[in-house]
Amino acid sequence: MADVEYNSTTGRANLYLRFKDLDTDEFWNGSAFESWANGNVATYAVAFPEIGGGNYGTSVPAGITAPRNLGVAVYDNASPAISDVSEADGTFDWRGSKLGFGTAGKPNLI
Repeated sequence: MADVEYNSTTGRANLYLRFKDLDTDEFWNGSAFESWANGNVATYAVAFPEIGGGNYGTSVPAGITAPRNLGVAVYDNASPAISDVSEADGTFDWRGSKLGFGTAGKPNLI
């Protein structure tokens, strides 16, 4: 089951996400949160596969086990770059293994 979902009617092929801890202002690098570093931009990209009919979905990375207030943004680029512009974003309360109370359903990114 996807924790994060997005519908793209424009036929995107290379979507990826970046997860950000909104309390510490740090980005998920595949194994931990860290302060933004330009040289690490590729490590901040989390795969965001199409799950059918122009819908994309993924789970919060398994390594994010502590409760956090997360921001997530969608990008479209086969090679993540510093200059990529978010095409959608959202925030949600992550309880370490599930969405927190008060999060109305899954974050549907706009």
